[in-house]
Amino acid sequence: MEENHDFNGFSYKMDSKAKGLESFQLEHPKNKPESIYKYYGVSSYSIEALRDGYFYASHPMELNDHLDSSNFLLGASKPLDIKYYKDFMGEAFGDESKLKEFYDKDSLSDDGFFAKGFIAQLWQVMSNIFGLFP
Repeated sequence: MEENHDFNGFSYKMDSKAKGLESFQLEHPKNKPESIYKYYGVSSYSIEALRDGYFYASHPMELNDHLDSSNFLLGASKPLDIKYYKDFMGEAFGDESKLKEFYDKDSLSDDGFFAKGFIAQLWQVMSNIFGLFP
C-alpha cells in the first residue's frame, strides 16, 4: 500500500510493502546543489565517511548542543489544516472525536506558535528514523 502526502511543493511517498529507506521517496522541484560541505571532527567515522563518500547524519541524542535538536523551538506560524493531523495521527487516535479535541487544543496559542503537539509527535517519529546535519 502506498501513502502519498503533499506539503509545500514536496511530495512524500511511503510504500508499506518495501523495507527500510527503500520504502520512502521524496519528490520536489528543487535543483541539487553542485557542492555540499560538512565539517566533521576527526574520528574513525569521519575518516570512513570521507573515504567511502557519504555523509554521516547524527541522531539528535548524539549532538553536543541539545538546542540543535529541540522540538521546543519548533512551531507553526498559523494553525495547520486538520487534514495533516488526520493523515499523520488519525490511526493512533482511532476515534475522530478525540483527534478533533487534540486538534482544537493544538490550534490555540498563547505565544504565536501553533501545532506544537503535532510537531512534537512528528519530530519524535522523524528523529527516530533520520539523522541531522546541524
